[in-house]
Amino acid sequence: MSKPIVSLCIPTKNESQRLKNTITSIIAEKCFVNGELELVISDNCSDDDTEAVCREYAEKYENIVYNRNETDIKDRNFPKVMRCGNGLYRKLSNTSNCFCNGSLDLLVELIKSCTDERPVILTNQELGKAEPEVEVFTCMDDILRKISYYVTWIGEFGLWEDDIPYLDEMDSECDTCLWQVPAFLESFKRKGVCMILTYDWIRVQERDKSKIFDTFFEIFYINYTNHLKKYLRSGDLTEEGYEWLERDLLFNFMTPWMIRCQLDQNRIAKGEQDMIREKVFEAYKDKPYFNEYIEFYVAVLKKQTYDMMVELQKKLDDK
Repeated sequence: MSKPIVSLCIPTKNESQRLKNTITSIIAEKCFVNGELELVISDNCSDDDTEAVCREYAEKYENIVYNRNETDIKDRNFPKVMRCGNGLYRKLSNTSNCFCNGSLDLLVELIKSCTDERPVILTNQELGKAEPEVEVFTCMDDILRKISYYVTWIGEFGLWEDDIPYLDEMDSECDTCLWQVPAFLESFKRKGVCMILTYDWIRVQERDKSKIFDTFFEIFYINYTNHLKKYLRSGDLTEEGYEWLERDLLFNFMTPWMIRCQLDQNRIAKGEQDMIREKVFEAYKDKPYFNEYIEFYVAVLKKQTYDMMVELQKKLDDK
């Protein structure tokens, strides 16, 4: 088999059913059938039937690579799966993503069009965007204003084959549970050019996010903003850009999470909800927009509560 253009790299653990759905969406793509796309799966010592599922597919398709770790290496499985690939470009993804028809074909064609320049490439999801949009950025502020907290999503990220040796320098960042953030930012610092492809290219399979609720604040506020502050200190990110990102994180990322968990009494204990909310409010209490935010939070909570009650009443009426 000739060298693949793209290795789609998926780290996984104990998610065999989601993984089956994801694989089904990948093997239907033209680029997979013709060998331009390789699927690479690194199994982080699953104890369900993930290994059996992967080995069955790997035996059937020569462009599916399966690796199984002997122990759980946690987030170090992210760089590990990218090292396992053979493609010119290594695209990171996860088992939550099912790919829309033609979406991976589009990615492969983009990669083929810029093999000489080899810029940093991000794939940005936008529901309902039928026409793909490609934008080129040379300023970190502009990139992060475009994607904001989505930089924390592994589905945005990828590296060229010749970037892989730099992964050794990023090993300690795996302990922050956001390895992909500094990996991307360091890659951009080296290259100075970032291309963002925005389109409607995936459907996300729901998963139980309550498992990470107890580390939510530490990962998505403390660790994320600490990564950003490094580039603020170096001058790669401006003070204005940092403040914008911190505000956007609060209004558009943390708030939906906190309210969803507040309304889901079955999975998240009330004491845990209150603790997370108190940590977030304490972190932002001195911001000039904090009073505005409290009004915003209350308004969103009221609307979500009303919508939930309407939906509940509808279900009762249908019985």
